[in-house]
Amino acid sequence: MMIKYMVNFIAILPERFPVPSSTEEGKDAKEGKERPTATSNETIRKSLELLWRFLSPGYWDDIDVDAMFPKVTEQILLSEPKQDEKMEAWTSRVINTLQMLRSLINAKSEEWIVARLPQLQKLLAKPLKSEIAEIQDCLHCNKPVEGFPELKPLMKAVLDAVPLQQSEEDLPDAENPTDEFINFLSTLAGDCMSATGKDTQAQTAGINILWTLSQRKADSVDTHIPALLKALQGNLAKNHLAAQMPQQVTTANGVAAQLPANPQEVDLNTVLIIRVIEMLSARIAALGEQRRPYLSVLASLVERSQNNTLCEKILSMVEEWVFNSTEPVPTLKEKTAVLQKMLMFENRSDLTLYHKFLDLVIRIYEDPKIFRSELAVRMEHAFLIGLRSPDIPMRTRFMTIYDRNLSRTAANRFFKLLAEQQWDV
Repeated sequence: MMIKYMVNFIAILPERFPVPSSTEEGKDAKEGKERPTATSNETIRKSLELLWRFLSPGYWDDIDVDAMFPKVTEQILLSEPKQDEKMEAWTSRVINTLQMLRSLINAKSEEWIVARLPQLQKLLAKPLKSEIAEIQDCLHCNKPVEGFPELKPLMKAVLDAVPLQQSEEDLPDAENPTDEFINFLSTLAGDCMSATGKDTQAQTAGINILWTLSQRKADSVDTHIPALLKALQGNLAKNHLAAQMPQQVTTANGVAAQLPANPQEVDLNTVLIIRVIEMLSARIAALGEQRRPYLSVLASLVERSQNNTLCEKILSMVEEWVFNSTEPVPTLKEKTAVLQKMLMFENRSDLTLYHKFLDLVIRIYEDPKIFRSELAVRMEHAFLIGLRSPDIPMRTRFMTIYDRNLSRTAANRFFKLLAEQQWDV
């Protein structure tokens, strides 16, 4: 009886569970409407935490929730906003209901989840296609919420329960709810990606679905690689770079004024770019002829983007290719092309990325396996730039390597430094 009361209470609670898409200031950057703050959403956070604990093993995990959850969740998740209902209120109900479903899924066994995949597919069909960023966060975002247990995101919790391989006991031609669910997600993602127009709203849902699928199995996105690359080359990269150049509008007196980009939309766009990069990089060997345009986009982002999070993601990805790659691609030339664009980090006011890039470069020359490779030869220009690093410990590492490879005789050292070495860096 208590669980039933809690479910109904959470469903009608006016507070909204906090999600990352809400701005830090507590207001919607686009609409200027009040958002729940840390103090105003304590009731919903505590209610969901208690629900999760009560349904977890060791408490009341034997309660039959099938009789109470569908009635409440279907009523909200399958509905559209009523004509006289405020959009904010409807969104809050959907968000809280999804969080309630998340608490339930995280408390139940994998067998329980798999047995109810058809019902979950029905419940999640509309939210998965939603263009509201906060609803998308409820489904996919893994960022922890202060004062709330670190539960798996809803879609990840569902997909983690789905076995990667079909059981030998299942007949090959038998209807398999797990296969149907995966096919449903893949088809839905494809529809969202193909419906993309000039904005990124439709592709947001598609990218998020594919990203969550790829966390379970990287090759799940192979059939969608062309659409992902098209989205990255098109709206995502263009909007990201355009947002760094403040738009100008003309005021009444004819004076040009700068119109700042919506920070919430900029952050969302950056998250989508990072997710697409993660998916395509994990399947770099499957890109084929599309690998070159993909790497060209990465090089362009490194050169022109001022977003440290994005550039650091690309840097760490290239670092993985250099030191831990098991694939023949990207080729040496392709790796070098992206790495050389990172020399631009030296000209930024924040030298964090520059120092991380130099650390990658010096590690190439400190690694005995890579030191004698063609990559070390191609990165000589970057190595020489490291000799002038303002960071003394970093510069010392470069000088040590350089000194070690010079002749011990004064005449030969001077000849190398003055006659042979190219210093036009």
